Amino acid sequence: MIVPSIGDDLDVSTPIVNTFVAHLGQKVRLHVFPMEYPTGGGVISLGSATIHSTNGPDPRLRRLVASTLSKIYHEHRTTRFDLIHGLWLFPPGAIAVLAGRLLGIPSVVSVGGAEVVSIPDICYGGLLSRRGRAVQRQVLWRASAVTGGSGYILDLARAVTRRPSGYELVPLPVDPMFRPLADRPLLPNAEQPRLLHAASLIPVKDQATLLRAFALLLEALPGATLDIAGEDPFGHRSVLEKLAVELAVADRVRFLGRVPHAEMLSHYQQADLFLLSSRHESQAMVVLEAAACGLPTVGAAVGVVRDLAPESAIAVSPRDPGAIADAALNLLSDPERLQRMRISALAQVDRHYATGPVTDRFVRLYTALLAGRS
Repeated sequence: MIVPSIGDDLDVSTPIVNTFVAHLGQKVRLHVFPMEYPTGGGVISLGSATIHSTNGPDPRLRRLVASTLSKIYHEHRTTRFDLIHGLWLFPPGAIAVLAGRLLGIPSVVSVGGAEVVSIPDICYGGLLSRRGRAVQRQVLWRASAVTGGSGYILDLARAVTRRPSGYELVPLPVDPMFRPLADRPLLPNAEQPRLLHAASLIPVKDQATLLRAFALLLEALPGATLDIAGEDPFGHRSVLEKLAVELAVADRVRFLGRVPHAEMLSHYQQADLFLLSSRHESQAMVVLEAAACGLPTVGAAVGVVRDLAPESAIAVSPRDPGAIADAALNLLSDPERLQRMRISALAQVDRHYATGPVTDRFVRLYTALLAGRS
């Protein structure tokens, strides 16, 4: 498996990749080749998985690709890999496809992030450039199988290439640390509901729409509060804080800044409703983390929001603050429906997004690809 990074440094790695690799390593003989972290060039273990650490990130993409391919090739001479899997489309997926062709084994590519989208007004997406479009098409076409964490992202992937089949809806799993509060009140505080949003403060997350939606909701529920958890990598927070003042909601909104992964649990558990305003999400892990804590989502129909709706989420059009506000207000004013959605959210996570079911689906996919070669 090729991943961007893995390990305990959460500045450069994604926690759920660590969890996924540890659980998958219990089901298959798993060797992981990170491209950026950990460094050192040695071999370490993560559960039953073997991690071949990189010699260090290289800003020259061609050299990074070549060094990763070289490591895989030399390890294959002694280990004999059966299949290679790249998380995400580029560059890990591209390397997986190249390695698969070089070694004569199947390749799986998992789509994530901004790879198959183009949003020109905010300069976002892997399809903005001609080169990006060409690379994504080739990787999607040549992979033995393409997986995605939501029906939404697979629809986008299909639109990039004319490949008619070979797509599998297989998400990354929710971290098992996220769970509901045992003594959670059955009904929200009708007068002072607590709303939660978690995402980096960047344009594609569209917190401007979120704040406008919250301003509309406050007209009917003046006691509501909104917590916004997320780092501010490009200094966008000041713009959002100014907008909150202009909308007269600043005293009801808390910008929490970056919240450590483990500390998000209490925020999910104490909230009454999760709001998502993103213009694009490949999966939207925060929505699944919220669902694992029994917290339904009202949000844009991107990532898993569309898949969870209508039983465990309410999906509305992106960039529509009125739709978010109306849907949230209707749900908060119907406690019985909200409770049904909480129960459904927990059930959907257990059935489709927990580590056990997800790793089993990947193993079945690997097995089917290998059976197809025999």
